[in-house]
Amino acid sequence: MKRFILFGIGRSGSTLLASLLNLHPLIHCDGELLRPGRWQHRRSFLLPLLRRYPWPYVYSRQLAVRYLKHRSVYGFKVHVQQIVDARAFLSQANTLGWRIIHLERESIFDQLISALVAAHTGRFHGDDSRPEATISPFIIDVDDFLAKLRIRSDRLQRCRSAVATAPHLHVVYETDLRSPIYWHKAVSRICNYLEIPMTDRLLQPSIQKPWSRPYSELITNYSELQEVFQRDTEETKHKLAANE
Repeated sequence: MKRFILFGIGRSGSTLLASLLNLHPLIHCDGELLRPGRWQHRRSFLLPLLRRYPWPYVYSRQLAVRYLKHRSVYGFKVHVQQIVDARAFLSQANTLGWRIIHLERESIFDQLISALVAAHTGRFHGDDSRPEATISPFIIDVDDFLAKLRIRSDRLQRCRSAVATAPHLHVVYETDLRSPIYWHKAVSRICNYLEIPMTDRLLQPSIQKPWSRPYSELITNYSELQEVFQRDTEETKHKLAANE
């Protein structure tokens, strides 16, 4: 059975990519197996252990897919903060025969704005069964924006460090997933990487962008956040240059 891992950080398009891959008749891609919400209530005590030793649970999921869903290619999503030692995890995954797909969003600003809007509205994805709600524009606190920017920047660096020494396929949201015109080529690349035939099935996942309106219309101080981000980016560059 062929196996793969979708690795990255949240709001990079992993749910969309998993939906596209699940349209392939050979593939089943699970969601985030180590997401805290998946292990609430009575099972929450297992999560710290699974984040250190995920493989027994992962293989149980793989077996279930193989014998119950009759798929011959199994994958799952994992975010860098869901694993204690991401570099060691990816290294071990490669040793065990797993293929790594590193999904990245080039614009950390867009990624963070997407996460903040999702957290505020409770709408993380759109689909045909959930009509888009009407919401009033809202303000994002600048200090909260900067604090979360630090967290995401750290996770981005940890991701890049983890995949630096691991063979992987690099998929970029902006050039591979942002528009439906890219989807066929992106899935074809992944199928080639997994060494399986490309499907002729029409790629029409039910998942959609959460909002048809641009975020600049949803966030009252969107321009201010852009300026804050640009200023913070320049300050970080100057600090790094001074330390060299």
